[in-house]
Amino acid sequence: MKVFIDRLIKRTSKFIPYHEEDRQKGIDYWRQKFLYLLILGMIFLGLVAYIPSVYLSVTSHIWSIAIIDTLALLLIIVLAFSKRLTVKAKVNIILTAIYLLGVLLLVFLGPMGAGFIWLFLFPVLAAIFLNFRAVIVCTMILILTFALMAVPVFLSVPGKYHLNIHTPMTWLVNVTNFLVVSFTVSAAVSIILSRLNDSLMKEIQITKLLQKQQEQLKAEKHKAKEADKLKSVFLANMSHEIRTPMNGILGFMNLLKNPDLEESKRQRYFKIIRQSGTRMLGIINDLIDISKIEANQAEINCEEIDLTALIRDTCLLLKPLCDKKKLELECEIRIPKTENRIKTDKNKVIQVLTNLIHNSIKFTGKGQILVKCIQQDHRYEISVHDTGTGIHPKHKEQVFKRFHHSNSEENKKQQGTGLGLAISKAYIEMLGGRIWFESEQGKGSSFYFTLPLNS
Repeated sequence: MKVFIDRLIKRTSKFIPYHEEDRQKGIDYWRQKFLYLLILGMIFLGLVAYIPSVYLSVTSHIWSIAIIDTLALLLIIVLAFSKRLTVKAKVNIILTAIYLLGVLLLVFLGPMGAGFIWLFLFPVLAAIFLNFRAVIVCTMILILTFALMAVPVFLSVPGKYHLNIHTPMTWLVNVTNFLVVSFTVSAAVSIILSRLNDSLMKEIQITKLLQKQQEQLKAEKHKAKEADKLKSVFLANMSHEIRTPMNGILGFMNLLKNPDLEESKRQRYFKIIRQSGTRMLGIINDLIDISKIEANQAEINCEEIDLTALIRDTCLLLKPLCDKKKLELECEIRIPKTENRIKTDKNKVIQVLTNLIHNSIKFTGKGQILVKCIQQDHRYEISVHDTGTGIHPKHKEQVFKRFHHSNSEENKKQQGTGLGLAISKAYIEMLGGRIWFESEQGKGSSFYFTLPLNS
């Protein structure tokens, strides 16, 4: 049945306008369908009944009925084909038309006509399309209407009208029974539809909640897959990063066991072991830092520092690495000497700046690295610019994610855990600043971070 109704609406809506209501509106969705079907039924019945009704009215010289039927048919056509009328306007017009039709038929045809039937539909349709308050209003209108109609009945007014065929008692009994039955039925329909609407809205809310939970489950499933993938990448990366310095340490330790080893080689082996140990310590520190960040256990230890001195000392510490690759390392600080004091976590700022400079050194084959610091508004902006390989556009969104490594051959040769920038981002945000970058592949990268005057 539902499929048949949907097909009927779909086919007839090509000629008679129908605006599909959202199912999320509950009972209004079904009211819209019922109104459309009611209008279709009124068109069909109107066309079927119009010709014989008018024919009998004309032959019987009851011109009033012919006029009423013609006006009713025209009204139905306007309701059906009008695109400007809203649903509420159509409902009000239908209720008004039914009321007037019932009154006129009752006046001109008396109890032998269909006047009481149309007047009965008046509050019932109000209950279906509107609400309980509309039922009360319609009932009050009917009471007032019957009170006015009672005048010719009680006064026995002569005329062609059929109301005076009632005795006062029969009129009172009939009208009272009619009002009681119509109000009872209309009120029951209104209450049932109200409860049904409440149930539909609760069902819609539950459906939305289930959909939201399903989306959350999908998101969690996706996160779980990403976490599993990330774990695999982490284990593969760590196994490589840890194995390399460990092989260096163990391998050259075995070489040192040779009693006939030359002193120059011995010193070179010691240097390699120290470098491998330093690299191992850096990996362990990165793992500890990211673990604390993930567990929300990273602490901030604020102290007043000289920002200018901190930047210059960090550059001086990393200058030998630049000299080794024949890179120029310049430091440009534009902070007034009277405003170079800042209260922040010294170790975290050093770690972030070291990470950025160290990355620039790794990915810059020739050219220079420039470290700048300026004061803007109520914050300091520190930046590291290089003339290195730059970052491919498709990798830019992954730069600050954990364990990220670019897939380019150049970057695969570089050592590192892929945690430096993730740690740096977390630390800067903890200190109340932000970090971002600009990069063009083949021309270099520029990383910026800010620090408030007082973290």
